[in-house]
Amino acid sequence: MQKWIFRLVLILFLGWGTVNAAVAQTDQYQFARYSTEKGLSHNQVTCFLKDRQGFVWVGTADGLNRFDGYSFKIFKHTPSDSTSIEDHHINELFEDPEGFIWIKTPKGFDIYDPKTESVDHDADQAARRLGIPDADLARIIKTKNGDYWISHNRLGLLKYLTAKKKVLRIRFNATDQAGKPLVISDLNEDASGNVWVVYTNGFLAKIDGKSHKPVYQSGLLRARNEGNSINHRVFVDMDGEPWVYTVKAVRGIFYLDTRNNRLIEGSTTSKELKLSNNIVSAVVSGPDGRPWIGTDHGGINIVEKRTRTVSVLTYNPNDPKTISQNSVMALYKDNSGMIWAGTFKRGFCNYHKSIFKFSFFRHQPSISSSLPFDDVSVFVEDRKGNIWVGSNGGGLIYYDRSRNSFKQYKNVPGNLSSLSNNVIVSLFLDSDDVLWIGTYFGGLNSFDGKSFKRYLHSPTDSTSLIDDRVWEIFEDSQKRLWVGTLDGGPALEADG
Repeated sequence: MQKWIFRLVLILFLGWGTVNAAVAQTDQYQFARYSTEKGLSHNQVTCFLKDRQGFVWVGTADGLNRFDGYSFKIFKHTPSDSTSIEDHHINELFEDPEGFIWIKTPKGFDIYDPKTESVDHDADQAARRLGIPDADLARIIKTKNGDYWISHNRLGLLKYLTAKKKVLRIRFNATDQAGKPLVISDLNEDASGNVWVVYTNGFLAKIDGKSHKPVYQSGLLRARNEGNSINHRVFVDMDGEPWVYTVKAVRGIFYLDTRNNRLIEGSTTSKELKLSNNIVSAVVSGPDGRPWIGTDHGGINIVEKRTRTVSVLTYNPNDPKTISQNSVMALYKDNSGMIWAGTFKRGFCNYHKSIFKFSFFRHQPSISSSLPFDDVSVFVEDRKGNIWVGSNGGGLIYYDRSRNSFKQYKNVPGNLSSLSNNVIVSLFLDSDDVLWIGTYFGGLNSFDGKSFKRYLHSPTDSTSLIDDRVWEIFEDSQKRLWVGTLDGGPALEADG
């Protein structure tokens, strides 16, 4: 199993703090971004798969990428190489019970052997190895107990029993009004091991994971006449209820309230569940179980099902930790809880609650309550738990944790009671709660909360500060203040 190590760049750490509601989107969900600049083969990302070895496979519009957390290994179609993948455009990725990766392209399936790292184009042979007559498959998903649900376009729903290496054909097959068997469009498993199946005409069925018999059926979506489509997709939430959407269609999403046998529409015009965009591309369960709905041009919609409210994660060009783009084409949640979001033009990003453990504070011109200045040199905490921040050109900044607010103190030309210099390189709070501020070419300042007092070097005064570049400040046990400067010999001892 690959060990994922994420290289984090800490811009500013101001403690754990409480996330402000106004900036909850950026502080609560911080994403890491990946694109062609970091080695991805193409910025249009179509699908993801994390294999049993821990690699994450990223399908794009131009090549398949194997990601180990640091770098990408790229697989592309090479006309002169019969062992390369058949097409550069990757549509879907599945891992079968034997660990082979099924790579779906516009030309069919390629089969990747992780042991030999080679590609085989004979998908029928790979299917027969599992006990399935051919590779006319639509989907392969691993169950929570290690078995596999497989949808076959001709045979219907299959279940592969891993321990017995045996394939079961589930005898329930929905039919149309003429009695003709319906084709499965998609399937998904709930937390209890049952599988929900949506057919091409929108008919829904829940199959018991043990008895393999239907325990719930619904024709509500079919009755809406949304039309036949192989692009219907079903997501099952933490309550075991299905959500159905159609990829590449402007239809929003439909949530089946199984208790009341109601179909609830989620769309831009819905009165019950209002989305930011009607083109839904993918849905996964978020870190707290709430559905995350990926949309085209509408970002990620997070649904609070109980209150039917929606919050939206969107791209912010001024914040590198927001999602990569608002056109989210793929969402995937791996077994570690990591959520992967593929975009149309800007690669992919991922989120895990453990990637960034620190609150992130930065200057945002459009938000007056944000950090006033980004270039931070030093900080110190007072007895109330608030933070004094020294900046490299932005003066002194005070952060009030309880109010989540900043106050800035800067040099005012001609005002001797103001800060002497806006470049701060050291801070110290003494035993009397006096703040001492070391500046670069501005000498030493003390601040009692109301005004600043300056201590500067004077060539004619031997008792003055020895140098105006104050790098270190320290109070000893006798309450004497020691000041370290960049010039003038040893540290100067002074009364505190």
